[in-house]
This record gives sequence, structure tokens and C-alpha cells, in this order.
Amino acid sequence: MNQLGVDRELALFLRDHAPMCSEQVTWLGGEIELDLTTYVTSDTPPYALTTSGRCIVLSDFSVLMMHNPSGNHILPGGRRERGEPLRSATIREVAEETGLAISSPKQLGVIAFRHLTPKPVNYPYPYPVFMNIVYVTRVSEQSQVAVNDTYELAGEFVALHNSCIRRLPLHQQMLLAAAVNGEWT
Repeated sequence: MNQLGVDRELALFLRDHAPMCSEQVTWLGGEIELDLTTYVTSDTPPYALTTSGRCIVLSDFSVLMMHNPSGNHILPGGRRERGEPLRSATIREVAEETGLAISSPKQLGVIAFRHLTPKPVNYPYPYPVFMNIVYVTRVSEQSQVAVNDTYELAGEFVALHNSCIRRLPLHQQMLLAAAVNGEWT
């Protein structure tokens, strides 16, 4: 699909979905500034703009919390390989990052990122907008997390009422609330 077609598909997707929340984030020590907008939807965003799949992993009354040099998060996952379906990429990435074998994740939402800074040199990803699909799944018991990743340092299941949940970025707190409230079933 040409850029005009991608832009039209993006405009239609955004027009048809109300944002759950928006916030600004910085990456690479402030080199990249982004507007991040989160949507709860089972609709697929424009494939050409969707770079990664993420997954909230629930177990009983707990959620998988990952720890990396940037802090804590509840969205393990990562980039899809060329031609790889997003659900398959998410399952593979979660296994690589956590050692957990998840199955049948359900789409919960979409995160849209819009660059606020100039396009970085040799930037290989869609610009100025790219998207991540967010899935949710349950594991039957709290398996041992075995991080096998160059960026993630550790992971553990934490109780949903743990105070560290309130220190997550707003979009993660809101996605977790939607996941716990069954907005994906």
C-alpha cells in the first residue's frame, strides 16, 4: 500500500476510535519525544504502521511486572519480524523476554505513537506515526519468569493491589484496568 493509502487507513482508524488516554514520553534520554495515545479496541490498526505486539500477562490476582533500565512496565513483547503475524510475534517475544509460553492472547487495545522530534538518522520504522497492538492473556499459575533478553533485567508477578501498579505510566494503569475488567473477553 502506498503512503497515501496508509495515511487514509490511519485517519479512518483514529476517527472511529475514542482515545482512552494520551501522554508524552521520551526515549533515548530525551532524544526522541513522542505523543502516546491509547485505545481499547479489538480492531486492527493499519498493518504498515504496526511495528510491535505487547501483552499484559495476568495470573490469579496478579500481573507480570517487568524491570529494565528505564523502569518497570507490564507490557512485555516486541517487534515483529518481516512478514510475521503480530499475534505470533507477540507470543514469540513474550517467550524470549520472560520464558513464559503464552497461548491465545486476545487483543485489548492499540497504542499510537506520534513523533514530536525530527526523524532520527537511519530510522527504520514508520515515521511520524507507528503503532503497537496490546494483547492480554492469562496463565493458569504464576510460573517462574526466566528473563532471556538483552534489555529486560527481571520479571515477577505482583499483586494487582500492589502500590507499584500506581507508579506505572497512566496508559499502562488504564490498560491494566481494562484487562482486569474483562474488556477483552
